[in-house]
Amino acid sequence: MGIEKREQIKYKIFHEQDINKLMDVFFSTEKELGHEETEVIYTIQFKDGTIASGSDRLTIDRNRSIQSVVFSLTNKSLHTSIAMNLHIDNAKNSSTYAVEGNHQEWVKEKSAQIQKIINATPNQNQYLAHPVWRTGLSILLVLLIFSFMYLLIENYLSSRAGYAWLIVAVLWAHFWTGRLLGNNLDTLYPKVDFDISIHRESKKRKQRAFLKLIVICFLIPLLVKFIVERMI
Repeated sequence: MGIEKREQIKYKIFHEQDINKLMDVFFSTEKELGHEETEVIYTIQFKDGTIASGSDRLTIDRNRSIQSVVFSLTNKSLHTSIAMNLHIDNAKNSSTYAVEGNHQEWVKEKSAQIQKIINATPNQNQYLAHPVWRTGLSILLVLLIFSFMYLLIENYLSSRAGYAWLIVAVLWAHFWTGRLLGNNLDTLYPKVDFDISIHRESKKRKQRAFLKLIVICFLIPLLVKFIVERMI
């Protein structure tokens, strides 16, 4: 019975050199085993729907954005396999790697090689990628929008219409933050991302910078203003 080690991959951004280093592990392992039944296969799916696959080293097309990368090494006679799945998908366990073999030391060695490469890749922004932090951010944004609307209509809160507008503001804030976190943040900050394309990823970086600018220059000062005015 083989020994298997399986790990999840979360909150990482893979560049072209990282993909190449992972590819090196698979092809160097194929050479080390030196067995005719050992097979290495890769599959790269791009966001435009096209797929590149094969069993030889590839040159990554930087003109297209990557959706997923899958590497596999198998040898049924030796009961040996290495599998890696990297996917821009926030579904549970969508990105993993697994090493299986008959010898524990070999499994540990190959797992360590892969994990070393993963650890060296840049970290994704966990505050905007992790679901718990996103929930906290959603609550914060609702409070910020509520504060803004409150400052605008606080002189009219003595009337029923004023309270009605305040309720509408809270509901709108909840809807708006839900759409923001459900769509934009999933796109901008997935648990696993690829920064390879010379076009789309550059656009993504600009969108991230714009989001940070809004938070720093508008939302945070607004919250501070609201808190200070309530304390005076």
